[in-house]
Amino acid sequence: MLSNKNVQHVWKTTKFDIVVTEQFNSDCSLGLAHHLKLPVIGLASHALMPWHYSRFGVSFNPSYVSHMFLSGGTKPKLYERIERVLFDSYLRLIYKFYCQRIDQNTLAQYFDDIPPLEELGRNIKFQLVYSYFVHFGSSLYPQNVIEVGGYHVQKPKKLPDDIRKFIEESQHGVIYISFGSMLRSATTPREKIETIISALRELPQRFIWKWEEDSLPGNPSNIYLSKWLPQNDILNVILETDKLECVVVSKWKGEEMCQKSAKWKSVISAHFSGRHPNVLAFYSHCGLLGTSEALYHGVPMLAMPIFGDQPGNAAAVEESGLGVKIEFMELTKKELLEKFKQILNPEFRAKVKILSQAWKDRPISGIDAAIHWTEFAARYPNFTYRSAAADVPLYQYLGLDILLILFGIPLLIIVLFLRYIFNKKKTNSTSKNKHKSKKE
Repeated sequence: MLSNKNVQHVWKTTKFDIVVTEQFNSDCSLGLAHHLKLPVIGLASHALMPWHYSRFGVSFNPSYVSHMFLSGGTKPKLYERIERVLFDSYLRLIYKFYCQRIDQNTLAQYFDDIPPLEELGRNIKFQLVYSYFVHFGSSLYPQNVIEVGGYHVQKPKKLPDDIRKFIEESQHGVIYISFGSMLRSATTPREKIETIISALRELPQRFIWKWEEDSLPGNPSNIYLSKWLPQNDILNVILETDKLECVVVSKWKGEEMCQKSAKWKSVISAHFSGRHPNVLAFYSHCGLLGTSEALYHGVPMLAMPIFGDQPGNAAAVEESGLGVKIEFMELTKKELLEKFKQILNPEFRAKVKILSQAWKDRPISGIDAAIHWTEFAARYPNFTYRSAAADVPLYQYLGLDILLILFGIPLLIIVLFLRYIFNKKKTNSTSKNKHKSKKE
């Protein structure tokens, strides 16, 4: 990017107020922002990365702070806590001594006197984190770490006619299946796909599945396949009650209401807030954006994490009550059917709907919060908003100096005292031996 002549022309000839840059695995853009003398807003489509904690002065205690790359959530077992400490330390070292060195050397080719990137990272005005406490639980974030989870969710658009028809004609509802854009269903081991299909055949629901091939093994008739699907629109497909002959409302008792009166329209509107009652669940790899869409629209999830931040997201899904988790490597037909039965339970779905309402019930939306604090930093660029914890040395953060004084000095006194006693006894013993030798 820095070597591109067009990009160079833009930053040299255009006046900017602020730099908004992704905070993932590179700090190269921080050097450009420093060169332009502009305040920086960090933006992430995920929770905090391991190296962000010290940068923003956020406490990372493996006993209760969820790790985005690992399972265990906020209640990890002993081996999970050990795993967190080792893995987190490894990632921080790799980032500091490999990633940042590459970025620092790259910046040195274009700019003079770029400070250490870790120092520039601590000067980020605000970090916008794609999380919210309703989903991930309460966190001890300083004031310059702002939760903006769900800011990407947009109002649903009208679905293509064939997808809408497939949903509305589903007598027992529809389950949406997607494993994201990076994890391709077609490259998943065939035995796992056959296990999933075998379980789906035993369910009365229909399925909409993002699949990169033209067919599935066995070509099940209850599955709609597509290489691309409007996920947000499916999870919140607009209910057109005037076109429905029968609506299955399964929130409370699952009874069929085959009436088109204003009474039933109001019931549907109150219970589902526009979401089609036939969209029952979301079977997903648990990417954070898709998870946020399911939470926003009140759709229960079956989370099957594979890699990256998905294990941490799945742990949050389970702890918050949005859904249940199933392990990909331990996938069986029996367990899959049990998990589907759990999330399709009307009581479970009712709780997810309440969770969705709590997610949306904010004094300010995620996108509005992101806009406000970005403009705030541009208006007051000379203020420092970081927590004092970001400047505390590691030995002070761990309290090593205090431990040294409280335990080290008393221990030293005890050691010196014991040594004195030992030497005194040794001296007395030597004196007695000499005295005895003289007598002989």
